[in-house]
Amino acid sequence: MKVPKSELLEVMSLSLSNTFVPELDFTYFFTKHFAAELILGTTKYDLNTVGSDISAIGGPTNVNIDLGNVWLLPPTLTLQYHFTPFEEKVFKPYIGAGVNYTIYYNVEDGNTVKNVSYKNNVAYDFQVGFDLMLNETFFINVDAKKLFLKTDVTVDASNLATGLSIPNEVTINPLILGMGV
Repeated sequence: MKVPKSELLEVMSLSLSNTFVPELDFTYFFTKHFAAELILGTTKYDLNTVGSDISAIGGPTNVNIDLGNVWLLPPTLTLQYHFTPFEEKVFKPYIGAGVNYTIYYNVEDGNTVKNVSYKNNVAYDFQVGFDLMLNETFFINVDAKKLFLKTDVTVDASNLATGLSIPNEVTINPLILGMGV
């Protein structure tokens, strides 16, 4: 049975899981105000459709479909501006903006469709945070980074209907909260 793609899913709404992972940050100060930060970490997300109508192929009109999971490697380079608002320079807030290149790997298919593929993509980020100086060398760092990430996802559902491939754009936009010494 060949089903027109437009009849299968007019809009495929997707849901991603939340996750907690350790992160490694490297910061290099060019001057007392300007720095660059590289963050490294990897995380696993579970992906599901939400309220999909698959009645065109004999399925229900409102079902969540398990699309499996995927690992993301999102190295991010951020340029920062550090303020020194207080004379004692113990509390040092900063802002930053940068770029990210996310790599998708170790895709594990769900139990309904044949395959899901992800396109590696460039994104941008914004950051706010502060350093609380413990001494001349060490400090406590607290920050929040917002990554604005979209990627193209293709769901190969040819096991449900011959030749059925469903392209979609997925917005991930994680909020990354960090704390370290």
